[in-house]
Amino acid sequence: MRAIVIGSGPAGLYASLTASRHSKVTLIEENEKLGGICVLYGCIPSKAMFHPVNLMGSLGKFRPKEVDLTELQEIGREAANRVSKGVEYLLESHGIEVISGVAKLGNGEVRVGTQSYPYDSVVVATGTSKPKVQGTVASDELPYIEFKGKRVIVIGGGAGGIEFAWFLSQVGAEVHVVESSNSLLQGNDLDISNAVKSNFIRKGIKLHLGLKAVKTEGGKVELSDGSILESDLTLFTFGRRPNVDGLGLELNGKYLRVDSRMKTSSEAVYGAGDVTGTFTAHEAIHQGIVAGANAVGEKWEYNGSIVPKIIYSKPEIATIGKLEGKSVKVSYSSLPRAVADRETEGFLKIYYEGENIVGGAIYGERAEEIATIIGLVIQWKIRMEDLFRYHFPHPSYMELIWEAVGRVLGYLN
Repeated sequence: MRAIVIGSGPAGLYASLTASRHSKVTLIEENEKLGGICVLYGCIPSKAMFHPVNLMGSLGKFRPKEVDLTELQEIGREAANRVSKGVEYLLESHGIEVISGVAKLGNGEVRVGTQSYPYDSVVVATGTSKPKVQGTVASDELPYIEFKGKRVIVIGGGAGGIEFAWFLSQVGAEVHVVESSNSLLQGNDLDISNAVKSNFIRKGIKLHLGLKAVKTEGGKVELSDGSILESDLTLFTFGRRPNVDGLGLELNGKYLRVDSRMKTSSEAVYGAGDVTGTFTAHEAIHQGIVAGANAVGEKWEYNGSIVPKIIYSKPEIATIGKLEGKSVKVSYSSLPRAVADRETEGFLKIYYEGENIVGGAIYGERAEEIATIIGLVIQWKIRMEDLFRYHFPHPSYMELIWEAVGRVLGYLN
């Protein structure tokens, strides 16, 4: 049996590793380096750049520190290269053949240049492409560009816009955020949206809400109200397009249509990752595993109903599950560990139905870990009564969950 995987991002990598247990696997990647957008431009280099800034932010509460953007960019590039090499090693160690080139999907075969590769099954994990908007730079290019100025305009107040606006403000830039809706993080928990707005205003980040960037040219951005902002760098943070051209597969809107088994409209062809409309690397990984398993004859189904969504600013932002219905909110300022660490900005808000938690919104230190625990609680249907009786370590940030549950149950009111 031969399976072909197109794309080496998180979805393609894990589809290849999973399928290789029962099949010969060939992975086709058009870029020079392996790892896809996540490894080369997105998750990895950005988090590598953010980490020192996070540390400096914490240390700054005791003694102010300065960070250099050029040095941070080098850290980001080094991290991307190391993880890309790790992807290469993983594929090699599993006996997966890697071919460099642009793949064209045909009937029972994939063409790369003049070569044809017959297949029994294919996983399409081609990802997305960055937007090309005149006068702007896509946010994922930041680790690779030279930037000497001070004025930055970030177009988009979604997750990417929040991360990069925070980051650039922390390295000394004068940052403006342009967002067409009337709030940041439109569609997120309202308390989180308001908290981020207040935090940005305190940091001196200029917000232009309810306005669109109608023209970007020559270091100037014209807004829909006629005002003009001047910029040394204009970052565009949304609008990625799925790479579906030439596949000949049925779409769901602009994304590849797949069912719960990640199967497309074509026989023996599966899809996974951002090309199907996912927005996180961890969704892509698990879609890739399901697609890879089914591509070699197994019967797996993908369930993406409980997925943590994280924004790696400081304070960190995380949501999980349903953000509606009854809720209780606990402040970080009531937490001994947060007081000790001087990390008292933020809150945990849990949503519940009956005796179970159904969702969570976290704005504050360790939000990622707290959301992960809440996700497990939701997935395994752990009752709040049982959760309250669990010994969360003290002092820890995880005690926020215990305190919130205790308030719902009436034990800590």
